[in-house]
Amino acid sequence: MNRHTLPLLVLCAAGPLAAQDGPRKMTIAPEVGATGTYRSTVVQTQKMAMLGQDLRSEIVTELQVRVDEVTQDGTVKATATWHRIRGTMESAMQGTASFDTRDPDAAFGSLGDMAEALAGITGQATQLTFGPNGKLLDRKPLDALVSKVHASLEGPMKLQVQQVVAVRSLEEQASVFGRFPDEPIAPGSEWSEKLEVGDRVLPLVRESNYKLTAADDDQVVVQCSGKVVVGKPKEDAGNDEEDDDPQVQMARAMMRDARISDGVIDGETTLSRKDGLLAASSMRVKMKLEMPNPMGGDDPFVVDVEQTSKLERVTGEAQAPGKDADDKSDDKARGEPAKKK
Repeated sequence: MNRHTLPLLVLCAAGPLAAQDGPRKMTIAPEVGATGTYRSTVVQTQKMAMLGQDLRSEIVTELQVRVDEVTQDGTVKATATWHRIRGTMESAMQGTASFDTRDPDAAFGSLGDMAEALAGITGQATQLTFGPNGKLLDRKPLDALVSKVHASLEGPMKLQVQQVVAVRSLEEQASVFGRFPDEPIAPGSEWSEKLEVGDRVLPLVRESNYKLTAADDDQVVVQCSGKVVVGKPKEDAGNDEEDDDPQVQMARAMMRDARISDGVIDGETTLSRKDGLLAASSMRVKMKLEMPNPMGGDDPFVVDVEQTSKLERVTGEAQAPGKDADDKSDDKARGEPAKKK
């Protein structure tokens, strides 16, 4: 299935904060042994007036994060394991198709190849190290796992997987401790952050403004607003062996002169003070992407993009990749009726 989806964007973040009388410098403070099971749902729509069609995708990822160690200086070491990746792709021309790493053979055509490739990530533990302020310092072997997945595909499907499941999107899903500013904060405090997001084809910069709206004995709530702009291409963007793929070359050529207008973001994050892990996070991104017309002519190729992302903490342990998809607990988690065995 030849589709082009824009890269997943990074979620807003926050960190645990005790009730306090005045501003103070904060650090993450998860409990050793704390385990969070999460479901990430990203829905994206692309409206392309020039082609007279809309594209819609929904990607659901299930993962588990466990806190292994908190050192004296506040460094946090954790293990993240992705257990399932599934999704649905819709378009007027090609209809609706779905994939699931639990059953790659059930997917139609190239989506089955994508599901099989993504299954190479599931069940593989990644060791993550976070600084006291929540900044991710190390991620092994996440880069190697994702590179192996990308290398197993080619053409349009390779390009799509590079954008649907990138290292950046996966590391953000697993960053469930939040990230603090360097300055002291208190309820009502505001701070800003500029972060490179996107992927190798379309580099983006997210300029976010955060506000701590609530901090009590139970939870911390941070609101986020801001904008998304086109970033500078990486200096080594033409030296990776993946650039040999003609689909990647064509996509990068189109995006090289891309412009973004009306790029806005807003979201909210809630963290639990009981164990220092994220409880829920949501983000909405809207933007108009203009790029050179691949069919020629002076009129630019315009794509109206809207993406909503949710990261929810769910009850129960994440299921192993090979677990029966008809398991009742899984059906309950998805809000679907349990099937009788």
